[in-house]
Amino acid sequence: MPATAPQRTVAGPPTDSERAWMASLLAGLKEAGIGGDAARLSVHLEQQLKSWMQLAPAQRPDPQLMISAFGLAWGEALAAQQQLEWAVVRTGSHADFVLVDATGAIRELPLRLVSERWQGSSAKPL
Repeated sequence: MPATAPQRTVAGPPTDSERAWMASLLAGLKEAGIGGDAARLSVHLEQQLKSWMQLAPAQRPDPQLMISAFGLAWGEALAAQQQLEWAVVRTGSHADFVLVDATGAIRELPLRLVSERWQGSSAKPL
């Protein structure tokens, strides 16, 4: 019998603890002088990615927090432009932060876009 895939559900808006996590990552970028509109964020992301890639692989820190921070900042810029709201999609124990429109339809996956860019599966800048 084939294994059943975990059910994917949009759980609604982020919890208070998830919002606190989001705010802390965004504050870290702001403290580093990184922020602004989507175009500026794209430039900053490319600079960070280039700096990270120039390190020897064994010297590279885990990029996940930076990926998450840039994804959240990118999402904030998109949300403001397109009147979208954050929501959380849960698949088993995994949570994906997405942007939804007024109907609840998923419109953007900003953390995934940044992750794909960081991992090189997207050749073009955000």
